[in-house]
Amino acid sequence: MSYQIIADQKGKAKAVIVPIKDFKKIQDNLDEYYAIKEYDQSKKENLTFRPLKEVVKSIDQKRSKKH
Repeated sequence: MSYQIIADQKGKAKAVIVPIKDFKKIQDNLDEYYAIKEYDQSKKENLTFRPLKEVVKSIDQKRSKKH
């Protein structure tokens, strides 16, 4: 991976220029990292599942009570 560091007058790094191909690879890796992190977190939680029809019915009932 090639990149350029942009520094201020004191030599302190302020920015980085990365080729778009490398940037897209970094984005893909981050997306995958966060998906894995989210998956791992969901495995720690005690999840329950309900049929979609039941969920929709529940939402409809709550909406009708508000009106």
